[in-house]
Amino acid sequence: MKIKLSNFFKVTAILGGIFSFGVVTLILFIQSRSFPKIVDTEGITTRSGKKYPWHDLKKVTPVTTVDSRGRRIGGKLVLEFNNGLQAKNKRVNIVPASYKMGHGVIDHINQILGTDYLSG
Repeated sequence: MKIKLSNFFKVTAILGGIFSFGVVTLILFIQSRSFPKIVDTEGITTRSGKKYPWHDLKKVTPVTTVDSRGRRIGGKLVLEFNNGLQAKNKRVNIVPASYKMGHGVIDHINQILGTDYLSG
């Protein structure tokens, strides 16, 4: 499954860049490098080109963002992979609001892993 960024994400990056002299665009670009580009039965390939096989998956954490009234306003799924000999695990962020396929990405990952995670 190839994953493409949503038009909303792209417009936010462009408009944010215009109003912040490129700072918002730079932050979104750096952040999006940990987003998946390809999800298949072997593992995940991030937008930065790094590949993480499913057998190295160590931890899955659903994260929910809520407003002051307790209403859900966003969420993501954080996948932590063993990073070889390095002490720090590598994180891949699955943020449905940033993708054209939205929650279909999480559904696809759940199907591969045989789990039922929700993004918040």
